[in-house]
Amino acid sequence: MNYDFLLEKLGVTIDPLERNGSEYKTILNYIENGQKDQDDEIECIDIFKATRPIDVHKDFDDNTLLLWYGCFTSSVASKLMNGISPSFNKFTDYKSISLWDNVIGCSNNIDLFKSKDNKGILMLVQVNYQDIIVPSLVEVDKNNKLNQEYFASISNYNEDDDTEDENETNTNNIDRNVYCTKVQDKVEIDQILKINGKYSPDPNGLVVVENYSIPLGTPILSTKTNNQGWLNGYLKTFGTYNQFLIPHHGMIKLKYLVVIKPKEKRKYKSKNNSNNSNKLKEDIIDLDKEEKEKKEKITG
Repeated sequence: MNYDFLLEKLGVTIDPLERNGSEYKTILNYIENGQKDQDDEIECIDIFKATRPIDVHKDFDDNTLLLWYGCFTSSVASKLMNGISPSFNKFTDYKSISLWDNVIGCSNNIDLFKSKDNKGILMLVQVNYQDIIVPSLVEVDKNNKLNQEYFASISNYNEDDDTEDENETNTNNIDRNVYCTKVQDKVEIDQILKINGKYSPDPNGLVVVENYSIPLGTPILSTKTNNQGWLNGYLKTFGTYNQFLIPHHGMIKLKYLVVIKPKEKRKYKSKNNSNNSNKLKEDIIDLDKEEKEKKEKITG
């Protein structure tokens, strides 16, 4: 089988990163820092630099972020070949591309932890944007028990006693969140809509590599990061980790493919880069065959 020809047909060139190299170590830190003190853990099997011809001519400025994208393994081949298209999410009524600044949040989104035998291929993408905005038009989740304190504070609200800016955190109760369900805000073609999670990377851990920023900080309560998005002294929150909604695929470039699996107690025995590269190629081929078989069943 001519793997290089097949990968060219899929529209992607991959090169394994040296495990002792700075690129590999930086991405490994992105993974390890993101899961520190969290319930779930993953193991990084391999990291590959990835280039798609469609991305080569995209002219990105210095205002870019490196974020996680996850999809079900059965659709990896089609994503590599056709690109990442916007899809519906549970917060808005319009399609967008969902990205993450935490590897656990991204892995949860593709149900990686449902089985210890699962293996996923995540994508790290470079995102070019002008502004990051937070939702202002939201619906508060009336069925969420975690919102009891918020509703109690609203019912006891006294306008005469209100001297605090709603955008300022309450230092006596720093972890206050109000969980929301729907977002009505629209985003422009060069904007990112940030859906706040309970945890955010520590902003002190942000590093700049080449012309993109990587949020390498360990997870801390989002209410401690001075995020925008406060409602009556509570941070508007939608889940556990931050999610970023991107309106158009032209704003992203594929940078890396990262092979992961749920962490096991036994240590992973590494193989050499050449063997691992061939294994990833075989995985992509198998996924491509699955996609074709599904299409044949539908058309047949």
